[in-house]
Amino acid sequence: MDFPNITLLTASNWEQWKVEIRVLLLHYGAWQFIEESKTEPAETSEDSKTRLPGTSETSEVASAKQVLSWREEYDLKLRKDHSYTLIYQSLGPEFKSLISQTTDGAEAWRILKKHFEPTTRARVIQLLDEFFNTRFETGEALGLFLCRVKQGAESLRKVGHQLQPLYQGY
Repeated sequence: MDFPNITLLTASNWEQWKVEIRVLLLHYGAWQFIEESKTEPAETSEDSKTRLPGTSETSEVASAKQVLSWREEYDLKLRKDHSYTLIYQSLGPEFKSLISQTTDGAEAWRILKKHFEPTTRARVIQLLDEFFNTRFETGEALGLFLCRVKQGAESLRKVGHQLQPLYQGY
């Protein structure tokens, strides 16, 4: 399997790795299994059928899920498997054991996210420290600096700490 220029996950590059692997999974059509956990093939269930008046026959409701052909099911399974293998192959050797007990890409993503993005008080303090140490660097474009500020504020929001607009400076 070809992994073009994907940085292996290390203890210090989670944010960069997360973006790169998301792009790779999008390329292979496998990100949907991580983001939406749409891991089950679509099938028509008995709940999605309605009885025709006066008969015992059923007709499918227009909004019912479609039944997939064996080829579509195979493609779905292949893309689901890609979601896991792409994540696993892009990990540094020290982190492969974290997800070796699963073969589900969404579960592997949750395990890694929990490991690298804990929502503890210590993590909030670390993110606050990083945010307030964000400085405009000489020669840096203003747009890039503002993007780093927004990313810091978004990281804090994700762990449940909303910054007041006063601290964001825009």
